[in-house]
Amino acid sequence: MTEEQKRQFVADLYPHPRWKKRVAKMRDDQVIAIYLKHQRDDPEPEETPEEPAPAILEPEPYVPASNGSGPHANEDDFEIY
Repeated sequence: MTEEQKRQFVADLYPHPRWKKRVAKMRDDQVIAIYLKHQRDDPEPEETPEEPAPAILEPEPYVPASNGSGPHANEDDFEIY
């Protein structure tokens, strides 16, 4: 990649025009350092086959127990003070 391509790559990292002006004024070694840092930190992802999306399971509806074991089944067994 040529120096101008690297400079253009660094300028395209951020869309703001002020950044592009700043990159245009930078020394070549600064541009190369930013370019190499970006290449090291964000390598291009390897192509992986897409996995199917997991199925969304619907929760089962709440059905209260009919055998007397609900949350208030034994409330009459205790005195209220």
